[in-house]
Amino acid sequence: MQRADQPEPELAAIEDVARAARVSIATVSAVMNETAFVNAELKGRVAAAICELDCHPISVARIVCPAEAAIAFRGSTMVVFNSDEQPEQERRILARVRTLSCDGVMPVPVAATMPPPPRAPGAGPPTVLSGRELPAHRYDSVTLGNFTAGWQVTDYLLDLGHRRVAAITGPLHVTTGRDRLEGSRAAMAGRGQAAAPDHVLQAT
Repeated sequence: MQRADQPEPELAAIEDVARAARVSIATVSAVMNETAFVNAELKGRVAAAICELDCHPISVARIVCPAEAAIAFRGSTMVVFNSDEQPEQERRILARVRTLSCDGVMPVPVAATMPPPPRAPGAGPPTVLSGRELPAHRYDSVTLGNFTAGWQVTDYLLDLGHRRVAAITGPLHVTTGRDRLEGSRAAMAGRGQAAAPDHVLQAT
């Protein structure tokens, strides 16, 4: 955690990325803006440097960059769509993805359900969910232990002597927000306490 009297860290610039990747600024610009051909090995170095320096306008880079670096190193390209947490937009994106003949799909689901995985081998691209789960479907997923995270954070605050613990959750129709809230409530219940209804706020 950064102290209030500490200066904000400086954001990495394109020159820093070029230095870390051992390439020219023009190469970094070409990779970031896709304005010129760059071979797979250089793309991988630039993508890795971007991630290491956190030189990206949005925090989704923490998910996208490692995958992008690995994919670029193998000579392929990652295409990113933003559903803006809108289920209808997600449905349109998934329909669009099916027309692109992608080799694989890594959704961060925003709706409570998605079309179930195809049963027949080869009937659709391999799909692995990132960050969230859909228990109703048998998709593979890579995610945090959200229940444990909510429990540990709340338990830590209780250990410090706090008793009025509030929770700001994500949308409760997805597992991320729901599991963290359940973990927090479990920690409170383990101490013989319960969160007041007005201490739980669902963010959109």
